[in-house]
Amino acid sequence: MPSAHIISFPTPHKLCPLRVVKSTTAIGEEALVISSETHSELCFARDDLREMIKLSPDKAAPIANRIYALRETLDDAQVGLTKLLQKMGRT
Repeated sequence: MPSAHIISFPTPHKLCPLRVVKSTTAIGEEALVISSETHSELCFARDDLREMIKLSPDKAAPIANRIYALRETLDDAQVGLTKLLQKMGRT
């Protein structure tokens, strides 16, 4: 009677889910869009601030609101660009 040999197979490794990776060019183009939008928004906000300084030089609230808008625009751009760098593994 022949004897049987038990063959043990290695346990399968858990596969990581595949991520869709954008090309460097696509990420760079997204950065151009973000920077272009930011530039446009900054130009409008600066013009608005300049006009507010002329119209109401002693009113702090309207001028502060324009400064907040500038800061928010820059914050949004920073978040967007940081996400792009993360996609590239550069942060």
